[in-house]
Amino acid sequence: MQQRIGFIGLGNIGRPMAVNLLRRGYRMAVYDARPEAVVGLERLGAKIATSVSEVAAQADLIAIAVVDDAQLEAVMLDAGGVLEAAAPGTIVAVHSTVSPAICRILGEQCARRGVRLVDAPVSGAESGAIAGTLTLLAGGEERDVDACREVFYVVGYRVFHLGPIGAGQVAKICNNLMFTVNLRAAFEALRLADAAGLDETLFREIAAESTASSWALTNIEAMRELIDDRRQSRDAVEIGNKDLSLAAALGESLDVDTPIAAFISALQRT
Repeated sequence: MQQRIGFIGLGNIGRPMAVNLLRRGYRMAVYDARPEAVVGLERLGAKIATSVSEVAAQADLIAIAVVDDAQLEAVMLDAGGVLEAAAPGTIVAVHSTVSPAICRILGEQCARRGVRLVDAPVSGAESGAIAGTLTLLAGGEERDVDACREVFYVVGYRVFHLGPIGAGQVAKICNNLMFTVNLRAAFEALRLADAAGLDETLFREIAAESTASSWALTNIEAMRELIDDRRQSRDAVEIGNKDLSLAAALGESLDVDTPIAAFISALQRT
């Protein structure tokens, strides 16, 4: 029997993920605190829920794509939240980038209720979410990750099972640290090359075929478009700083220095 999907959080990443699942024919209930986020999904077959609990009560697999630890904790644990309404055996897949610690805490809470949690943050940006080519970094019990794979391979094309709950978040946090540093370095290098009179197109071709090659450089135009959109730029900087804070906190918990994360975070706040 095909899984019934609940999707909570329909932002730039969550909404295209939900759209791809709907187009594949999954039965789905969706919820977002912003009414505009669900516009048009009913035409694709989604049931528009009016609460988190309504989603949780009718789903075998609940996908969550909210912004941060606080939102995730509220969605899961508040009155009328997922844990209050989800039936035993339900799987919760956390696609948000949050701390490994909150995933472990929620995993313990879920286990007490017979609910199974997988942390499965995604990488690939909005373009990857639209194209269905995300990479999913999963942490959790093997049987639980395996139970999600059919759905995961609709929204993405690579699924890595990295270990217990929280392992997916560790990988995502480290990935985002590398990406953010690469992006800031790419912008700075291109400004420097331009000021020195180098043709940008030629220099980007050189860098792409040299040791400076990176996803950030390859997708630099998309990053520029995002920055030119003031609302999206503000949101992206806030999310980027949140991710850098997660890296710093993870480093502190492991007694590993992360001075570059601290430096880039301070730079982006100026």
